[in-house]
Amino acid sequence: PDDAIAAWKKYITLFGKRDEVEDIPIVALHIGKIYEGKKTPADDKKAIDVYSTYAKKYKKGPRVVEAYSRLAMLLMNSGKKKDKRRILANFKETTKAFDKLEGAEITAEAKFFAAQAAFMSTEYLFDEFQGVDLKTKTTYQHKKRLKNKAGLHQKLEKTYQGIEGQGPEGIPF
Repeated sequence: PDDAIAAWKKYITLFGKRDEVEDIPIVALHIGKIYEGKKTPADDKKAIDVYSTYAKKYKKGPRVVEAYSRLAMLLMNSGKKKDKRRILANFKETTKAFDKLEGAEITAEAKFFAAQAAFMSTEYLFDEFQGVDLKTKTTYQHKKRLKNKAGLHQKLEKTYQGIEGQGPEGIPF
């Protein structure tokens, strides 16, 4: 894997500034996938950096959808609860990037990564729903928490139904 990464980086250095070379974005994304495939915390961090840079640099296209989704999944799988806001922001960016696609840009892969982002961000809402503790000492607290949990339930139901058929943000399945 290290030789492949070195070769891809050299390719980008040699041909990255030429307008006629259209595969530089593909190569850049492959570098992130190779790091991700090595499955070590240090390489996951490198993959996160690659995907983050990729998404900021290219801004539009089906591979940007993939980069944001892969970035969010790596952050999520790192087990760092403090990254929740960053994870959700990247899932949201995944959906935004998907919404910018037109025609042939809407590939099966882009649909997959957009659907993954919609589902996984909803899982955070489910965790919040499950975390509402209804055991309280007063009727007032119980009523307040029950109302909160009911509201979260309605939001979850609506969101999951959107993912199941016609996804949030117009993601067609």
